[in-house]
Amino acid sequence: VMDELSAVFGTDVECPAVDVSRIAQEEWWTPGEKPAAVNARGGELLSRLYERAARPGATVFVGHSQLIRRLFQNYCEESFASSPLGAKLQRSVIANCAVLHLELQSLGSTPQIADAKFLFGTGFHE
Repeated sequence: VMDELSAVFGTDVECPAVDVSRIAQEEWWTPGEKPAAVNARGGELLSRLYERAARPGATVFVGHSQLIRRLFQNYCEESFASSPLGAKLQRSVIANCAVLHLELQSLGSTPQIADAKFLFGTGFHE
């Protein structure tokens, strides 16, 4: 990946360090997992992202559109959930390689998604 980034941005651009220390195995899912368990893991993920985002540097999460949609369905702050973009993120598929910037707010035990915007001209799968 670093070679590809250097080819795109040049060699004088500092590439981000990628922390994969929490990946225990390649298969992270459990077939037939109950929705409540998936939702709980989503809440844990948002908590870790919120905690990590408080440190210096960028925090990046790469995931499947289905997981991202589930996060918006279960952890979207109420006013953003009812906005046109928030509602669409809860029901639509985002395009492959789309990039979303999220604003998380701590409104209790699990952070909530308070805002989102697509970056680099990316968007929904058409």
